[in-house]
Amino acid sequence: MRNLIIILLSLMVCTTAEAKLSEQIRAVVIGPESGEYGYELNLITDEDSKVMNAYPGNQYQPSILGVIQKIKEDYPNLKKIGLSVGWYASSDKAENIKILPKAQGNEGPYWEVAGYMRDTAESITKHDLGYYIWQGTPTDKSVIELCSLLKDEGFEITFYPFIFVDTLEQTWRGSIKADSDSGIEHFLNEYSKFILHYASLEYQGTKLKDLLSGFIIGTELESLTKYRSPTTKEFKFVDGLVKLAAASREILGKNTEISYAANWSEYAMDNNGWRHLDKLWADKNIDYVGIDAYFPLLPMAMDQSLLTPEDIMRGWQSGLNYDYYLDAGVEKELSPEYALQNLAHWWSHAHKNPDGTFSEWEPKGKKIVFTEAGYTSVDHTATEPWAYVNVQADGLALPSGSNGIVDFRNQYVAYQGSLNFAEAINAKPETKNMISDIYWYNLDPKGPTDSWGHSHEMKIKEYENSLENGDLVQPYNILADPLR
Repeated sequence: MRNLIIILLSLMVCTTAEAKLSEQIRAVVIGPESGEYGYELNLITDEDSKVMNAYPGNQYQPSILGVIQKIKEDYPNLKKIGLSVGWYASSDKAENIKILPKAQGNEGPYWEVAGYMRDTAESITKHDLGYYIWQGTPTDKSVIELCSLLKDEGFEITFYPFIFVDTLEQTWRGSIKADSDSGIEHFLNEYSKFILHYASLEYQGTKLKDLLSGFIIGTELESLTKYRSPTTKEFKFVDGLVKLAAASREILGKNTEISYAANWSEYAMDNNGWRHLDKLWADKNIDYVGIDAYFPLLPMAMDQSLLTPEDIMRGWQSGLNYDYYLDAGVEKELSPEYALQNLAHWWSHAHKNPDGTFSEWEPKGKKIVFTEAGYTSVDHTATEPWAYVNVQADGLALPSGSNGIVDFRNQYVAYQGSLNFAEAINAKPETKNMISDIYWYNLDPKGPTDSWGHSHEMKIKEYENSLENGDLVQPYNILADPLR
């Protein structure tokens, strides 16, 4: 009976007035771990003539071409692509950090990024078990050529720079922190080289800036943006981002939209209520407020086996971070001005700092773009949308409350409910057109696959196909088969 109910609910999801979800998708992020040749349009072989950039089942086509083909077939109304490229930080301590492009070892096919060749670049860290913990920076050549192809295909491209912390712990970039003003200054010196390299990138007469419609100057550097100088009380890294936006604008020109992709817990205020990013959001060189929108939408204790889009919509407008916050596990009432999830209030009101002064933000001053939004295909995905399956992590890093049940329907419902929320809030007179774009995360550049394996990889079309064919993908427990 329970399975019948799930099937009926699944059919209901796909027969609403909004039509197929795949036809409603307008923007996606490709990435983030593309690898050295993940964006290469030609087949690359190693010294043993083994193809390095094709997915199993199609060794005659670079993986990225398969991804583009899948995009065109599965998401016919897709218009915008966020293309991610990663460099690697040597530490999570800003004071002595290095930020560089890296390759998997110093031997192999031709590779070049920012003047570094394979034999002069630092190598990705190798685990004691023998594998590289990250996949390497795409070549400059491939970035230009892929963006040229995507533009020719009619897509608008926004460039996403990612930092990966190249240590065995694989620390999230948002945890990179500074203990001093000098640490912030050192980080900015390193970091600016990374960002401005791509703003200025040119290959064989083609400039990257001429291929882009958008450029992100950073993603989820939360601990750094929240750093407040003990002497000047200024948010030094935010000041640096303002300068970096100006430098990027000078190179990119007026026709490329520029922003910063703040984490959902970062965009509004620091831990003490200071509106630390408002100086950046209000800056003339920032075109919109970028938010990686992994808001926790549903309580861990909720039975989510029969999840509906309406549940997701309610989660966006009530509950944790909207009505209340948790203090040592105790629910405490939350006023709208401090409710991170109350986007409408944040967007439409002036912002007051703890000392009573108002920030630079002008109510309704700029549109909001969800620079990332996504869900895994696992139970309780909407409880902790940022959590993804990592086969190297204890407990696989599942969302809190998850039993490890992989079911494409979970992701589908979370997408549909979130999209419905955005459309509903944009239709209200007081918040008209507040959210202008949602970049869904993600499509993996390594290519289509029937396995789990790709964390937030979109399984939207796969789920729709299974409904149409009457062949629903049966849920399975990833705890029993983590490599499936």
